Amino acid sequence: MELDYNPYHKRYEVRLMAVRPSTESEMKVPQMSILDWRGRKDEITHENQSLIILTECPACWDDLQQSWRSARERQQPVAIAYPEPQAIAPQEVWQKLLGIAKYLSRTGKTANRQQLQTKLGLGEKAVNLGLEALKDLGFTIITLDTAAPASLQIASHPLEEAIASSVAINQFLAAVQEEQFRRQYFCKVSISTIQAQLVNSEW
Repeated sequence: MELDYNPYHKRYEVRLMAVRPSTESEMKVPQMSILDWRGRKDEITHENQSLIILTECPACWDDLQQSWRSARERQQPVAIAYPEPQAIAPQEVWQKLLGIAKYLSRTGKTANRQQLQTKLGLGEKAVNLGLEALKDLGFTIITLDTAAPASLQIASHPLEEAIASSVAINQFLAAVQEEQFRRQYFCKVSISTIQAQLVNSEW
């Protein structure tokens, strides 16, 4: 555009010099496709290497967003192929964590947080609350930074388990229940909802 003097009307007017058509790619951010392969674990083969396949059910949107960003960087579709998680009572999960702590204390072996997450089927937040609950029972937890990831050494003898109603333990049980609820949600939510949430999170 430029200003042009119109002698007839004795005024300046805006004159359009050229029009540049906008392309669809300039108007829209291209969307990566998300495939719904939930419940089709047996169909995943080595021929699907061009896809980013999610086999572990997320517990929050951040987990999905990390995979989504990776897929966009590689320009690869995402296939959601995680199975429905097994529902285990929070109290059973606590007993399992307590058993692991007693075993590590007795044998002197170590474990890192990722190993505990895998063994218990929990995320980082819930595992950290579980470790705090163990401290309430008298366990001593020492972080060893000699290797990556850092290992945890659990020692000492726990107090009487009559203290099992402590605030920390109840917080752990509540975190387990909430995480299980979230995982159930991600097993049932529609692909259209997942894609809309992931795309909107980029803005």
